[in-house]
Amino acid sequence: EATRLIDTAHAEADRLRGECDIYVDNKLAQFEDYLNGTLRSVSRGRHQLRTAAGTHDYVQH
Repeated sequence: EATRLIDTAHAEADRLRGECDIYVDNKLAQFEDYLNGTLRSVSRGRHQLRTAAGTHDYVQH
């Protein structure tokens, strides 16, 4: 009986771990999409600033 309970608990833990991995992966994918959109917006804004100011299109750090 104890072995069966332990096996059941391990199976449940594995199932939950898999569900958590899927959930976290989905959230990270959403975050990645959001960040990529933000980077595109920043890039467009910087390009507009350079174009409006009549400066060359180069990166300066």
